[in-house]
Amino acid sequence: MKNSIRTKLFIQISVIILIFVLLTTVINSNFLEKYYVYQKKQVLINQGDYINKISTEDYKDMAVELRKIESRYSANISIVSPKGKVKYSSSFAVIDDSPYMFQNPDNKFPGERPIKPFPREKPHEVKEREVINKNSFIELQTDKMLNVDFLVYNRELDNGDTLDIRVFLNSISESANVANTFLLFISLILLVIGGFWAFIMANNFTKPILQMNEITRNMAALDFSKKCNIKTMDEINQLGDSINYLSHQLEQSLTELREANEELQHDIERERKIDEMRKEFISNISHELRTPISIVEAYSEGLKLNIIKDEKKKNYYCDVIMEETSKMDKLLRELLDLSQMEGEYFTLNKSEFNIKELINSCYLKYQEIFKNEKINAFIDIKEEALVYADSFRIEQILNNLINNAIAHIDGERIIKITCEKNKDHAKVSIFNTGPQIPEDELDKLWISFYKTDKSRNREKGGYGLGLSIVRAIQQLHGSDYGAENVENGVVFWFHIKM
Repeated sequence: MKNSIRTKLFIQISVIILIFVLLTTVINSNFLEKYYVYQKKQVLINQGDYINKISTEDYKDMAVELRKIESRYSANISIVSPKGKVKYSSSFAVIDDSPYMFQNPDNKFPGERPIKPFPREKPHEVKEREVINKNSFIELQTDKMLNVDFLVYNRELDNGDTLDIRVFLNSISESANVANTFLLFISLILLVIGGFWAFIMANNFTKPILQMNEITRNMAALDFSKKCNIKTMDEINQLGDSINYLSHQLEQSLTELREANEELQHDIERERKIDEMRKEFISNISHELRTPISIVEAYSEGLKLNIIKDEKKKNYYCDVIMEETSKMDKLLRELLDLSQMEGEYFTLNKSEFNIKELINSCYLKYQEIFKNEKINAFIDIKEEALVYADSFRIEQILNNLINNAIAHIDGERIIKITCEKNKDHAKVSIFNTGPQIPEDELDKLWISFYKTDKSRNREKGGYGLGLSIVRAIQQLHGSDYGAENVENGVVFWFHIKM
């Protein structure tokens, strides 16, 4: 599984632990020593205030307190009078007005006994200076001789003496380094332990979720046999129980729905077929009666206007009208069968016939329409072809395709009907000049009631049901059909088995 919750949870917990360790190490490395220095400054200021509070003229009385401060904070304290006389020093030495320091091997307090001096130059360099107020300041100094840093707090006491407290920083740096090393060691141990704990926690947390995921996938596949078995006694446990309850309810409901749906489906299917048959019946009547009515109307108008003087030709006109009327009656009966083709209720009435004679017969019936529409129509059939099919349905295909060509003719207004004889079938093609059909719509033309607006004149009816009837008849015959764009027009074709 990509990006599983277990992996994400393990990575996130591990990253949090790692970030915590890194941040702790970085903060300690960069700020621990500074924090120590800051704390030492505060200690020096506080102890300076305390010494100022307990200070007296004779520092022998407060020597014990000063020694405690020195011992507790590892500090050196010296107090100098305004005239430069040392009243107290951590080394218990006496300093006169000269820049010399004196040792006190007898451990006497200042002022008791002067001792021989030894010269010492001042090796101190001030690196930083922070003014606390007008009476005090703190300096960070470096002893060049010893190569150590120390803090010096200098302030004026209320009695006029000057207090000087010094704290060496080498112990602070060493303590910070020891603390950082120890913290890094502990951090690595915590990182290993934390990673192991994160893995265990992620695994325990995601295990019931993975189980519920598997159950829900089975539910989605309508498999309700498996149940959640979670004993965590928390919200996840409640969710597992809810999934089990949902699975049980869905299984019962789906079983009941499946039984009811089977009965309903039969009723719906029966009603749907009846409704579709009714709709297609009405549409087919409207579409298919147009051609015979047009022929009857044309021939009737010729008889009414008495434009035919020859009695034999008048009889021919009457025969055509009667024949088309008979075909309309037959067509109305057969349309109901056509609407049942998909339900396998329709059977073809196949027989052998000459396709050339059928094409010639259809062509003659359209002579008046071709003349009125000023269409140059002709037949190009080089040889006879005996085919085996339902002649009435093949004639219906011819009528539909010729009507389609008439409806969409343009340009030179030419319709050409051809028939080519092949080994196992005859190919009948009807060409008409006019606009071509978009390539992406050629296959859609055969869908029932489909009409294209881009390349066909909508006022002339489009393709609609006529071509879908061609498709249905050809599918019943098990033969091919199609349409393709050619130079200056379109060709519709269909096969008839020999």
